[in-house]
Amino acid sequence: MQEHLATVKRALKDHETLSKLDLRKLNFAGINLSRLDLHELDFSGSDLTRAYLLHSNLTGANLTGANLNRSSLMGTNLTRSNLTGSDSIRAYLLNANLTGANLTRADLNRSYLNRANLVKANLTEANLVNANLTGANLTGADLTRADLTRAYLFNANLNRSYLTRAYLLNANLTGANLTGANLVNANLTG
Repeated sequence: MQEHLATVKRALKDHETLSKLDLRKLNFAGINLSRLDLHELDFSGSDLTRAYLLHSNLTGANLTGANLNRSSLMGTNLTRSNLTGSDSIRAYLLNANLTGANLTRADLNRSYLNRANLVKANLTEANLVNANLTGANLTGADLTRADLTRAYLFNANLNRSYLTRAYLLNANLTGANLTGANLVNANLTG
């Protein structure tokens, strides 16, 4: 684990192009990668459990199938990143920028996405059970068949979002903006 971190830090120090590094299926559990420029890197299948990626740049990164359980990504830029099928249970994504990110089938159960920017993010079939999306911006986001059971969407912006066949059982939508949202066949009652 420490050797992977040393490789990344050495590349940054020597101004090498990190994009040449193969970071797939590696163990970064508990490692501090905060405030690093990790844009467009391939972390697919990697273990980032409890990793610290605070205020890092992961724009366009590939995190497909990565384990991000209980990781700290507060203020991190994940614009256009691919998190398809990632395990992000209890992840801390407060104030994270996920504009245009692909979170198809991502498991975000009990995650903290307070004030996160999810504009035009793809959350198709995502598990957002008990997730905290207070004040999140989900304008134009695709939440088709997403499970938002008991999710906190207090003051969330769901303007023009797609909630087709989404599960919203016992979700807290107090103060949420649903102007122009598509709720066709959404399940609000069980």
